Amino acid sequence: MQAQSLAHNEITHPEKNAVTRCTRERLLQIALQLFAEKGFANTSIRDLARQASVNVSAIRYYFKDKVGLYRAVYNNKLWSVGAQDNYFGYSYNEDGVGLWDFLRVLIRTYMEPLKQGDVAAWCIRLHMREMLEPTGLWEDEISQEIAPAQLALQMRLCQELGLTSPDERVRRLAISIVGLSVHVLVSRDVVNGIAPHLLEKDAHIDAYADQLLEYAMAMVAIEKQRVLLAGAPQSSQSQL
Repeated sequence: MQAQSLAHNEITHPEKNAVTRCTRERLLQIALQLFAEKGFANTSIRDLARQASVNVSAIRYYFKDKVGLYRAVYNNKLWSVGAQDNYFGYSYNEDGVGLWDFLRVLIRTYMEPLKQGDVAAWCIRLHMREMLEPTGLWEDEISQEIAPAQLALQMRLCQELGLTSPDERVRRLAISIVGLSVHVLVSRDVVNGIAPHLLEKDAHIDAYADQLLEYAMAMVAIEKQRVLLAGAPQSSQSQL
């Protein structure tokens, strides 16, 4: 009955629903900036309402409280770092995907937010704030998203290298591959200060991502050559 009621409202009150979506999105955008600038503790619910030109009751209606709004902002898939892991129509930890496509999706996942301009900068600042002034969301992100993604990458690299389980070298390789694109993302302001044309347009960001993909493939090739030269067995216990 509730689903039918919602569907009925979408049809009979399209203007109202459009206003509702607009108000919620405006709150999310304003909250992203304020939380990134001032942090969770130093941002009041009244500041948020005033900057978004809404009543405090609107925040309670959409998000219940400041904690709910902060969580919604931090986890917003429209701008969250690394959120679009199915950008090319499949998840980058899907079985049967070639290494090139696998790494291409992974790298694009972290480069895509750069296409959102200033929103990417606010997002990075918010993550930095969360690291310095933790509320628990960063720890949740590590355990629920980052760690599983890293494990998927490590296992995919093991397949490529002919190993049955990740050793320390595979773990370093996986972290380094992700670091290629993460470094560009978190250093956006530095890149723009040195060579702004590199991130000026979407096509430039895609070209940058493709070049990082070539670097990642080269890193894997070097490690694969090392394994072959060492005559590593199928199950590697090396801690070098």
